Amino acid sequence: MRQTKNSLMIQFALIAAALAIGLPSLAQTTGSPATPAENRDVGFVQQAGEGGLAEVELSQLALVSSASPAVKNFAQQMVDAHTANNKELTVVAAKENLRAPTDMDAEHVRLKAQLATKQGADFDHADIDAMRSDHKKMATLLEQTQGNATNQDIKTFAQKTLPVVRHHLQMAEALTSNL
Repeated sequence: MRQTKNSLMIQFALIAAALAIGLPSLAQTTGSPATPAENRDVGFVQQAGEGGLAEVELSQLALVSSASPAVKNFAQQMVDAHTANNKELTVVAAKENLRAPTDMDAEHVRLKAQLATKQGADFDHADIDAMRSDHKKMATLLEQTQGNATNQDIKTFAQKTLPVVRHHLQMAEALTSNL
């Protein structure tokens, strides 16, 4: 009898622990399955969040690795603008019960590691090439989201952010011709 009672208490504790661990993730998936349009909004938050985090981290690296005052100035502007933008995306995502990412994607982790091996002019060229590429991709994502987002807050965020990203792209392109 005593062994059964202890066994039941252990089983109860294990079930309680499993529920405590599983309920937060379950809360995000309850209700009806997500539609393809809702999945686009989730995908946008993920991609935009990872991209914004990458811009901040890569630009912080540029602040210490660049030989060019112009690249360092650009990097500081990217840190400031993307930090603010990342905070705004987190608020928009939270309103929709979504979580903005807190880490860069694997591609940008690899890119940061590659850039970290470079110094001076080599770093500057590789960094600005990456900034141009990333801002082109982000502009495309924002353009698509303006037309395809189902959530108005996400659509508004994309509309507000697109001109800023285009401006960053123009700045990166101007730097390319001046390096």
